[in-house]
Amino acid sequence: MAVGNYNPGETSLIVGGTIITGFADGTFIAVEHLDEGTKLVKGADDEGVFVTPSDSSGKITSTLMMTSDSNRILGALKISGAQVKTVVEDSLGYGTFAQDCRIAQHANKEYAAKDPSNRVWVILCPKLVDTYPTTFFPAT
Repeated sequence: MAVGNYNPGETSLIVGGTIITGFADGTFIAVEHLDEGTKLVKGADDEGVFVTPSDSSGKITSTLMMTSDSNRILGALKISGAQVKTVVEDSLGYGTFAQDCRIAQHANKEYAAKDPSNRVWVILCPKLVDTYPTTFFPAT
């Protein structure tokens, strides 16, 4: 069995052509498809059919440190209502691509005496396209 190498520092989020920086510790990027995926629907006589939804929309959630300069960039995109291209890529060759995305809402802000808080940004995407490493599929 081959052992892969994952480096979170080589995972990138690009929004509107700008590389987002200043990620918080823990889960800093999450990609979520909003549909429930392919379902199996069974009839009374136990016949079944697979139903694949046509909804390919989704959201990308990014958690930044409160001191990240990228908070200002994402905030400006929210205020402008701009539709932007968004890309997520990692060092293993997995990725997600989307066009015409918008920032869903301003990040909540919390202030504490001892620990800096994080800012969570949600990017809505009308169509998420996932990419996989070329070595993912075995040769036929």
